[in-house]
Amino acid sequence: MTQFKTEVQNLTYNAATQCFEALVVLHSFSGQVTYATSAFGPMDTDFKTIAKTMTDQALARHGVRNPGLRSRISAVGSTNVRQQNAQIKSLFHRLLHVLPNQKAA
Repeated sequence: MTQFKTEVQNLTYNAATQCFEALVVLHSFSGQVTYATSAFGPMDTDFKTIAKTMTDQALARHGVRNPGLRSRISAVGSTNVRQQNAQIKSLFHRLLHVLPNQKAA
């Protein structure tokens, strides 16, 4: 079983829906995944209760095939992004040189 370090971010209370809303970040060796979560309860609910409910929600969604809205950051993302940017730049460079040389039919 994978162990995650969890983090609750941007916790707010929505009085209209009487729900707490937050982002829960799951940190692992492969990177981090962030889930938008919410938990129903009165405004004076203690943080530990709300945080556990939201963390359990994020962990449950993490284990399913289609977890809905989430954000993923790979642990090796910076190297991959540089490589992808170089490939995209090379592709655009080739396209810009090929297109002006084509003649209309």
